Amino acid sequence: MAATTWTAALAAPAAAPNATARAVDPAPGCAEPGPGEPPDDPPPARAFSRSEGASSRSRRGRCSPGASLVGGGASVAGVGVGEVAGSVIRRIVAPSRPRATGATERVSFDLVSHYALGLPDPDMRAGFPDAAERVRAGRERLGARALEVALQRDPTLRERAGEAGLRALLRDTQVFVERIARALASGDPGQAREWADWVAPVYRRRKVPMDDLVTLSEGLRSALSAVLAPAEQAAADIALDQAIDTFRRYRRIAGDARKRSRILTALYKGG
Repeated sequence: MAATTWTAALAAPAAAPNATARAVDPAPGCAEPGPGEPPDDPPPARAFSRSEGASSRSRRGRCSPGASLVGGGASVAGVGVGEVAGSVIRRIVAPSRPRATGATERVSFDLVSHYALGLPDPDMRAGFPDAAERVRAGRERLGARALEVALQRDPTLRERAGEAGLRALLRDTQVFVERIARALASGDPGQAREWADWVAPVYRRRKVPMDDLVTLSEGLRSALSAVLAPAEQAAADIALDQAIDTFRRYRRIAGDARKRSRILTALYKGG
């Protein structure tokens, strides 16, 4: 008897749904396409967070597992929960509108140099170009005269530098004269200051005291007075003063080759 009842229960059709239960509409965007209606194209890929195991929606009617659960449900204040969830998903996934752009103005780079080449070259006609040509013409003579005046002011320079050291100073003095000429032509005294900043570490490695370079600069000042007018000499003096200030700044750094007092050396060393 029990076996007959169990077999009859399996063969019986499923019970009809409750007539009072309200059918739940599918979530918006999850309905199947109608007859003859082409399927929707997949939306463009967007960067949004997705739960683990959820699949992206490619066509209408194919939703992620979470969307099918949210799609059904009772209505709240006349609006279905599935409709609210569908609108939120559409706002997240829907592509943004292209931003309207107007006509852009062209930028002129006529007054500036190329961004990869630094500042523009100085104008070599802004200062005293004629004086600069005179200085360049007598560069060797001015360099020899500057070294001669330096030796007269400090006779120990000849013994400390030696013959080879004096030849090196004479060669470098001619380059110094060229930088003074550039400072006169451009009206920029920084031409001499930059050169002094470049060569000071080289002279420190050669064990040349900064005081010798200051003496050489003063000798060059005296030599330039023979070829420059008063206004041109004033511009050259400004350039030389900036170079001398640079040499004195390097003089204060430890390691300068100048002769130091034995008493002060003993006090600093503690011996």
